[in-house]
Amino acid sequence: MSLRDRPGAVAQPNRGQRNRARALPIRARVSRISGSHSCRPLAAALACVAATVGSFAHGPRVRACGDPGPTFVPAIARAEMLPAFARGNLGVVSPRWQPQYLVVAYRHLTGNVLSERETASILGSWLGTSDPGPSDPSEPWRTARRELTGADSPAVATWRSTRHHAYYEVCPADAFRVAARVARERARTWGAQSAELRDWVAAQDSVFAGCVSADAPMPAPPARDWPASRAADRRYQIAAAHLYRERFDEALRAFDAISADTDSPWREMAPYLAARALVRKATLTADPFDPTSMREAERRLVALSADSSRPGAHAPAARLLDLVRHRLEPDAQIQRLAELLSRAGAGPTAAQSDDDAGRRLVDLVRLLDEALHQRTPAERARTLGASDLLAWIDVMHGPAERAVETALSRHGRQRSDAWLVAALTYATPSNARTPRLLSLAATVDRSSPAFPTVAFHRVRLLALSGRAAEARAVLRGLPLRDWLPPARDAFRALALHVAPDLRSWLQSAERTEVLDEPSRALHEDARAALRAHLPLEHVAAVTASDVLSVASRIEIARAGFVRALLLERHALARVFARRIVELAASAPEVADLRRYLGSTGGDRTAVGLLVVLRHDSTFGEPGIASLQLPSNRPACPRVLCDVSDPSFVVVTGLGAPALPADLGVEPRRRGEDEAARTLAEGTLLNLLGRHVLAWAERDTADARVPEALHRLVSATRRASFHSTSDARTGRISHRAFRILHSRYPNDEWTSRTRHWYR
Repeated sequence: MSLRDRPGAVAQPNRGQRNRARALPIRARVSRISGSHSCRPLAAALACVAATVGSFAHGPRVRACGDPGPTFVPAIARAEMLPAFARGNLGVVSPRWQPQYLVVAYRHLTGNVLSERETASILGSWLGTSDPGPSDPSEPWRTARRELTGADSPAVATWRSTRHHAYYEVCPADAFRVAARVARERARTWGAQSAELRDWVAAQDSVFAGCVSADAPMPAPPARDWPASRAADRRYQIAAAHLYRERFDEALRAFDAISADTDSPWREMAPYLAARALVRKATLTADPFDPTSMREAERRLVALSADSSRPGAHAPAARLLDLVRHRLEPDAQIQRLAELLSRAGAGPTAAQSDDDAGRRLVDLVRLLDEALHQRTPAERARTLGASDLLAWIDVMHGPAERAVETALSRHGRQRSDAWLVAALTYATPSNARTPRLLSLAATVDRSSPAFPTVAFHRVRLLALSGRAAEARAVLRGLPLRDWLPPARDAFRALALHVAPDLRSWLQSAERTEVLDEPSRALHEDARAALRAHLPLEHVAAVTASDVLSVASRIEIARAGFVRALLLERHALARVFARRIVELAASAPEVADLRRYLGSTGGDRTAVGLLVVLRHDSTFGEPGIASLQLPSNRPACPRVLCDVSDPSFVVVTGLGAPALPADLGVEPRRRGEDEAARTLAEGTLLNLLGRHVLAWAERDTADARVPEALHRLVSATRRASFHSTSDARTGRISHRAFRILHSRYPNDEWTSRTRHWYR
């Protein structure tokens, strides 16, 4: 393999070669393994500038390395927002939400508010607080054994691999908790030093040995002269030992015998454990499962759920029955779960049903994914149409064809805000039903959970219809402060499209950004408009505006400085430099910017180029290349598209927002002309390279040239890493390399420059 073909290879030229170094091109690649965040490259920085308010031009889509940049608050992503969401503060309901969020939205939109038990259960499933259990499930048993005997228990494994190379929890955490509780109870009954307790503990060790090996010795059977309670304990231990050793028929017979023993303290749970033995037999002895054993487990669990003499077994039996039906009849189970989740207390036991809401929501989502993802729309409609909840989710997820008609038909029968939201989501000004939808939207009460979504689509449709003044009137009357940040951001996105002047427009240009604490940052739609239309003198005025946050003003000033420098607009470049010095006095580039401000004549370009070359990471932050032009994204089949999954950030569907009309035609023309000139060389990096090479040819004695050439070549390497280079970038890299090695062979910067890149 030649060096040219070796990704990321580093040549080691000998001393004889160094003075006559041959240009060695390398096509750099990003390592997927390392995932390094150490590169804050000039190439990425310039790509950032090209993709943000500094160049305002429609360039190729790029992705920066290192800091991924502003991450905007998802509508339901921040953990602290979930409780408010679960209690009905829905914000703007999006068709791209995952089903578990749409289920909760549906409940509130239909007036079936989640009970407190349901809310707690669902929040537990979302936040991972639903009885996560100890990191070592055997710890309760080991602790109790140590207290009672003074010795640790033998090693216990809780998971086992199957013949299908999957894993299952052979000994669940509850088994260790029960064993610990019973051990302490028996110590109180028999005495901590009694022979009976020692024998019971030894037998329990044997039970749990089956978690490690199916061939472990079994507990000894009970003696004939034992009291009935002690003998019942041993029979239960033997039954459990059979279960853990995967001797399912023996376990079934043993648990059935215990269930029939009216004097056994284990009688209540024995039928449940017998059914569990059948489920394990069904799933571990056949692929995918043995239907005969699974059907028998279902029959037993249904009977157990109706057995009023065993109330303590009802909750685990209901959970296991859900699993059995998941396997036997996935489509029917989807309907059952949807019915249980459609309203509070929908199960046979209302409180237990509500406590299981989180688990059932997870099960429903899993079933929907497993059962429906490969089905046609017609097959999906047949499966989901019987449930109003599932039909609503299906319509919300699109496709958009006939969504308005379907939703309006359901709304006409039910007068449900959920179906009004679905219809509005896909409504367009050209749809004949839209005037009626807008009339219905105007009647939704402000206290309704649907109100933010309905208001959003009212404004969207008014904006699309050219009725900007009416849209602004609706926006002015909204209680945005009462809503979660994602909802407020959604309306700011709309406000950009109907803003009457630049100041109003800028007030909506920033959105909530997720850092250690929420803050504000320019969002993509605002960047798209700024980079496409705003001329440099207006950009400079924006950096002086008190409307934007300091961070956004610094970001814009940095981008404006690069653009003005490369367009040789030094008067404006100096304005941007002073703004950065004023707003970011401790920033790393400030010292070099002060030198730029003190430079004169032809030296200004050289000093300015070094500012950009030396501070590539600074001019690449805050990650502005990670937000690209919406026009470069794949076409979205829905009226509303989200920026990315699963972030749920609402995008208006109105396209990139234009700057307000009061900007005037001539400034727009100048801004677009500047954008075109900025990318005349294909990329901003190429334009920078042209300036550096011109400086190198013009001032051959300038001691700063070798550093500039080295940093330029390094920038082309990083551009190659991130696929932001083109053929001209490679030629620039090659030329800079050759000038450096031929003209400055003994310079320190030359020794650092071993390759050029294309």
